[in-house]
Amino acid sequence: MAPLAWLLAVTFTASWHKIFDPDPRVGFLAQANSAGGGAIDRCNCPVIFNNRLDAVVTAALVVMVSLVVIESAARVDGRLDRKEGSASTGSSIRNEPPSHGEHA
Repeated sequence: MAPLAWLLAVTFTASWHKIFDPDPRVGFLAQANSAGGGAIDRCNCPVIFNNRLDAVVTAALVVMVSLVVIESAARVDGRLDRKEGSASTGSSIRNEPPSHGEHA
């Protein structure tokens, strides 16, 4: 559990900095804003678009990782199992010894 917590902390912290850091050398939105401050004849439209797209993709990554972690935690906790006593993977394999009429 500790490696997962470390990975989540590092991923979420790095994502936050890459999106919202005010330094244009680090943050996507800061770089997009600084690229738009130039002269009108020199358009940095691809740079602005790419940095904003990178910010959206990074935010989507954080949302998806959060959903996977929440769903996994709920499955481990047993909240998402549909049948009582069913395996969380949905497998129908039982670990019971064979009955009298079956061979191993």
